[in-house]
Amino acid sequence: MKLRDSVTIQHGDAHPEDPRASFLENFYPPDEDARVRAEVIFVPGLGGDFVGTWEAEDKTFWPRDLLPHYLKDIRIRSFSYNTTLYGTTNDFKLRENANDLVWQILEDREDDEAAMLRPLVFVGHSLGGLLIKRAIKAAYDNPKLRPIREATRGIMFFASPQYGMDSGTWPIFADRVLRCVAPRKSEGQVPSEDMLKDLEKNRSSMMKVAADFKPLQPRLRFATLLETDTMDGHHTVLVSEAHGLIHDAQRERHSMLSGDHLELCKFTKEEGDEAPFGTVWRYIEWLIGRNPKDIGALTPRERRALFSLCPEEFHRYFDREPTPGTCSWIVNTFEFKNWLDDKSKEHKLWIKGPPGCGKSYLARHIVVNSVIDRESHEVIHCFLSSSAPGRGTLGALLRSTLHQALRVTPHLVGGLLLPTFKERQKRDANDQNIWSGEFVTDLWAAAMAEVTAHRPLAFVIDGFDEMEEACRIEFLACLRDLETKSGSAGSRFKLLLLSRGEDLKLEAELSRLGFVSLMVTFKGTMEDIRRTVVAGLDIVWRNLGEDAPDEARQREIYDIITQKSEGVYLWAALVVQYLGRIRVRNGADLLVKITRLPRDIKGLYGKMLEHVFSRKRFVPFAKQVLMWVLLQRSRLKTAEFNFAQALGLAMDKHEGPTVPTHKDLQEFLEDNVEIKVDHCCGHLVKFQGGRLEWVHGSLLMYLLDRGDEGSTLTGLGLEKDPSQAAMAQACIVYLNMEYFADSGTPREPGRMGLWESKVRRRVREHPFVRYAALNWRQHLENAGAAAWRAHSGDPERHARSMRWREQLLDAESEHAKSWSEVWWFFTRGPSERYPDGCLAALAAAHREAAPGLDEPWTAPPQEAGRS
Repeated sequence: MKLRDSVTIQHGDAHPEDPRASFLENFYPPDEDARVRAEVIFVPGLGGDFVGTWEAEDKTFWPRDLLPHYLKDIRIRSFSYNTTLYGTTNDFKLRENANDLVWQILEDREDDEAAMLRPLVFVGHSLGGLLIKRAIKAAYDNPKLRPIREATRGIMFFASPQYGMDSGTWPIFADRVLRCVAPRKSEGQVPSEDMLKDLEKNRSSMMKVAADFKPLQPRLRFATLLETDTMDGHHTVLVSEAHGLIHDAQRERHSMLSGDHLELCKFTKEEGDEAPFGTVWRYIEWLIGRNPKDIGALTPRERRALFSLCPEEFHRYFDREPTPGTCSWIVNTFEFKNWLDDKSKEHKLWIKGPPGCGKSYLARHIVVNSVIDRESHEVIHCFLSSSAPGRGTLGALLRSTLHQALRVTPHLVGGLLLPTFKERQKRDANDQNIWSGEFVTDLWAAAMAEVTAHRPLAFVIDGFDEMEEACRIEFLACLRDLETKSGSAGSRFKLLLLSRGEDLKLEAELSRLGFVSLMVTFKGTMEDIRRTVVAGLDIVWRNLGEDAPDEARQREIYDIITQKSEGVYLWAALVVQYLGRIRVRNGADLLVKITRLPRDIKGLYGKMLEHVFSRKRFVPFAKQVLMWVLLQRSRLKTAEFNFAQALGLAMDKHEGPTVPTHKDLQEFLEDNVEIKVDHCCGHLVKFQGGRLEWVHGSLLMYLLDRGDEGSTLTGLGLEKDPSQAAMAQACIVYLNMEYFADSGTPREPGRMGLWESKVRRRVREHPFVRYAALNWRQHLENAGAAAWRAHSGDPERHARSMRWREQLLDAESEHAKSWSEVWWFFTRGPSERYPDGCLAALAAAHREAAPGLDEPWTAPPQEAGRS
């Protein structure tokens, strides 16, 4: 039996405790990793099911059983979510389900450049159509969901209400649907009077979905199918042409299908060749082929050149939701209003403030909440951070912003990127980096000048001070070069920088460049801080129950924490998180604990770490969390970290001469690692957007700060070099496990699609292989020879580790072939021919970069002295 290192094997078993959890189920092709030309996603509606909605009485599930016979090379998936009345009509749940849908699609595509722009068509039944509209609206509103926006071609609606349902029609519609669903499926529910009252309350928000979506209609195409038959006991159809059509002759095709509201979207095997189903598949083909965005016209080589600039995941940094109602004060300031005004000459603004005052939340608010008019300017953003891997350099800033700008004007990619991209394909096989510093620095200003000539841009760059001074100076030089090359078009871009305001040299330089400055003050943010305190302490009051203080005392506590923060938003946020995690007896006890808390961020971090390490049972796991978030080379996905921590804990126990087995690892894998991370150290580390990162970058600075007794890391047993050695060991062990003992079908000329499918499957089935293959060598080199030998502990273990390492560098080893294929797939791409000498080149480069690793084991100095 082939092993798959996944905790959850089947979607049907994925959520046994919560049948309302959402997921996307793949139905075609059977090989999930096969290359396809388009993707069709089915979304059921009120009372529906991700299979049952589309399944006929003869069990024909037409998306899987019929559609692939007519549309070749497409992927077919269906969205399962809570389709109860609450799940489909409640405004909050509708938004949540829509977000789940688009983020799941993005997560499946973000590491796969070939899939990023793959045409996407949605098919919705009944209220599933409204969920699709909400999902696409989210993709247009959030810059981080840009790939979904670029890929979406259109929507097929099966009897989805679009417009015109007034307060009388709306509850009748839902009542009829649910009453008709109930007899047809065991879990159907006849609506109660209270449910119908709630439905009436939600009507306005449901109708708002249609109104919000209307401005997006010119960018899409639609196929609308309406019912001809009435439901049993009723005299009219549920969704008529008046309510169910988009009413746009240029962008909509529509037909009537036999069947009532529930039956029009089901087709038997015998009906597959008949006219009604023929209409359906031809409409889907029409949607796939229509209305490609400009970026969809890129050639495969141009697409690779564009996405080689910056991984999609980079743009998803800082996904943390601010407290509702905060950050809106910025639009009322004179400086920001002036910056927003297109008629103003002040198009460069510097927002500065002390550490932890909420600047990043402010930047996110400006980017995500359409504060900038997107009709006049395309928003380009970059969140810099020295505490996150690969986010604190000039190269990261230039590549990220250039990647976003060229996606707006893809017709420029061929001329600006392709020549360098083609030339760089000749680089050494072991060289991962296409766009090294000099290439992108020379290109940036000229490219941005061309882009702004076609489309005005608004740059929002947070954490400008997170780069080293030399990087900041060079970026400002690039900016001056851009202004020179733009000439009179210089007014076609706005630039907003956010950083700490402590650097007088930077302040002088920005002033010379014409930046207007705006200081974040306690007066401006005090209400935001108080809102955050109020929201954060809600869990404390709920935990206290009857022992919670009265409202007057609660307001007093809110004011105390707000004033103690002295404008440091981060301090207040950390305090309320900490208070929600410790035992509090009553309001008086809470006040005592607040009084005893350190007034500075460093002291607060120390208190939190003390709390984490006081729970001895969780200390080994907490150390794994802190080690990986501290030194990870790219932000780990949830499943990646689960295997990373399990490998670390397993190796602490493993004594045998061979690597741990699949069975050995299962003991340490968590059923829900996100919950455990949150429970153990959630006030320090979070999974944001499905990636592991610090709650705030200042925690890293605290851990690295060296006091009289050495760094905090030393006191926690997390010294950098030994930790790098442990991480390298985890990667090496994983790549030597039984999962990779057979590298599969070798590459064959003319059949590279099979090789690509094989590697994709390997990455999907083995969550940690991508990270381990790309980073094991660098972790080992960062550790250094001394730490690598010391980590082994004795000669026998060192020899064992060396043997495992050598197996990954042996060109005849199946394990070596497995990891090197993954490395090549992600560094060069599936379209580039994997050279026969790739592994030999990787091995030679590795040995040259770290020659000391081959030396025999010797006892650490302290042990040698004792002997």
